[in-house]
Amino acid sequence: MRLLHATIDDAIAWRCARLSLGRTALEPKAGLGAMPEPMTVWLRHRVPAVNWLLRGLLGAVPHAEAPERNPFKTGPAGSEKIPTD
Repeated sequence: MRLLHATIDDAIAWRCARLSLGRTALEPKAGLGAMPEPMTVWLRHRVPAVNWLLRGLLGAVPHAEAPERNPFKTGPAGSEKIPTD
């Protein structure tokens, strides 16, 4: 968790517009407000038959869906404003 917090702190300090955190440890990242983005993999083998096999295998790889969370508290309408600089 310290590394995750330090990475986010550095990204804020460097004024990064985006930060890619990968697909591991989905729960802690979602708890901090990370939003999932679609991912694709491009893979090509020089033997066409291997390409056909790989296409089927990559589609069968299981992966967890990232949970959607909002780390900001919600209160009565208009009571809390999130700065949008």
